[in-house]
Amino acid sequence: TWLGYNTNWFDLQNWSNASVPSSNSVVTIPTIPMGGSMPALFETSDTLRVHNLIINPGATFQLPPGKVLIIE
Repeated sequence: TWLGYNTNWFDLQNWSNASVPSSNSVVTIPTIPMGGSMPALFETSDTLRVHNLIINPGATFQLPPGKVLIIE
């Protein structure tokens, strides 16, 4: 689950299990994250892989042009 202490998807403190999600992860973005920030992919990686992505009503996830999200 996303905690949202900042917008960095790859920052371990933003995740409830202190681990960046992988292709076997079920990711939940809550309506109001504990830290108050929604995730964005502006870091170096061009591709994210997750097993499932749940974006709750009112939550957001920024995926800029050129970045890819693969749900496996």
